[in-house]
Amino acid sequence: MMIHCSGCERATEHVSFFEGGKDWEYGVPGSFNQSRCTVCGLVAMVPMPSLEEILTFYPNTYHGYQAATSPVTRWLIERNLRQRARVYKALIGSHGMILDVGAADGAHFDIWKTEGAWEFAGFEFNP
Repeated sequence: MMIHCSGCERATEHVSFFEGGKDWEYGVPGSFNQSRCTVCGLVAMVPMPSLEEILTFYPNTYHGYQAATSPVTRWLIERNLRQRARVYKALIGSHGMILDVGAADGAHFDIWKTEGAWEFAGFEFNP
């Protein structure tokens, strides 16, 4: 499928990367598909949601907006983030760039740095 790629800024061929993703944590309705640009390799949601849609995906109770107070909760969150980093490593390798749209406070980048030699960038819409 031809899509205007926000990575290389060209209309390029994209191939399916992941289909049918669900939000099991907050129950956002619908399914989420991702595709990879055959020119620059950027993986992005297709179709790309609008900013208004993205903001509805994250309620005020979203865990990224809350500091964990329990040592057990902090340990579980760190364990989950390390596992997520291992999945990223399997998908993109141990070197590269990760753009996190909706990065909350960005603290997870410190954990991910221990699992790979990635460069990170992130932004957050919620103040």
